[in-house]
Amino acid sequence: MVKIMKKYFIDPYGKQIISECQTGRRGEALYDPQNESLEKFPNYTEGKTCVLKNGKWEIVDDIRGTYWNKQSKQELKVHFHTVEKLKELEGVDISEYTKIEPASSYDEWDGKKWVTDEAKQDEELWFRVRMERDQLLNDFDIVYCNSERWSKYTEVQKQLCTDYKKALKDIPQNFSNPLTIIWPEIPILP
Repeated sequence: MVKIMKKYFIDPYGKQIISECQTGRRGEALYDPQNESLEKFPNYTEGKTCVLKNGKWEIVDDIRGTYWNKQSKQELKVHFHTVEKLKELEGVDISEYTKIEPASSYDEWDGKKWVTDEAKQDEELWFRVRMERDQLLNDFDIVYCNSERWSKYTEVQKQLCTDYKKALKDIPQNFSNPLTIIWPEIPILP
């Protein structure tokens, strides 16, 4: 006599699926014992999932979430629920990743945590400061120091322009921290 039985399966994304299967003529259940079980899913807490190993449900860590590559800092969204499925289906070795997000693009993985490479960060910040300064100098020259306007300035106004440009040029020498720069104010000119 053919009977209907429940079978239990977890897909690669960790979704629990319960379906039905029939028994064969001799009463044996028709299911794939490598991927399905006639045993109910075990209870497990958040952060855990279960996998079928040797016909038995085993509770393991659920690895779904966001990770960052320890070398490239590239973000990886993991949708598979186990290390084995991630490696099997995506070819990703999760040991090369961490769940800790780097705070900046200047961070390097030291084996346990991200550490900011302050020298590299300062170098980049100073580069940006110089770019901003150069843009301010260029804009000021075009608008205020063109020959038409310059010829109409008094000596005091010309000195204001010279002082402003010198203050901009001296920013890298006058400030030790690129985050504490006080930019000079543009002089009021006609």
